[in-house]
Amino acid sequence: MFDVLEPILIESGLASMFELRKRDDKTSESIPWVAYRVKTNFYKIRAFELWDNEPSRYFRIYHATDINENLKTTLMSLPGVVKNKNYYIDYRTTDYVELGTSITEILASKEIIQESKATSRLAHTSKFEGLELPDVDVSQDDVLGQVFSW
Repeated sequence: MFDVLEPILIESGLASMFELRKRDDKTSESIPWVAYRVKTNFYKIRAFELWDNEPSRYFRIYHATDINENLKTTLMSLPGVVKNKNYYIDYRTTDYVELGTSITEILASKEIIQESKATSRLAHTSKFEGLELPDVDVSQDDVLGQVFSW
C-alpha cells in the first residue's frame, strides 16, 4: 500500500513539507493500513495513513490532541471527511492527490503557519546544551571526581 500512499504524498507536496521519521506497514492486520510517520513539527501532525477498509480506502491525518484549533477546523472543512476524532481526521474521496494538494495549501498558508507556531510548545534548552561530556560508565561509582549513586 506504500505504492499508493507515497505517490499521494509526493505529488501533493506533503512529503516535502515534513521529515520522515518512520514507515509503518500494517498490511497484515485485519484492516490493512500503512503510515508515513513524521518528525516533530509545529503543526503537531504525527502521521499520514492510508487504510484499506473495504469497499474503499480512506486517508487519515493523525495529529496531537492539542493541534491548533483553526488548523483542525480548516482541515475538517475539506470535502470528504468521514470521521473526526480527538487525534485524527479520516477522508474518503476519489482523488487523494487532490485532497493532499488541498491539505498542502492549507499548511502552507501564512496564517496557519503563524498560528501553529504561536500555539506550539517550544522546547526548553538546558544551560548544559552543547557541553561535550565524556562517555560515562554507570557501573562506576566515582566519575569525574564525583561520587554518584546511579
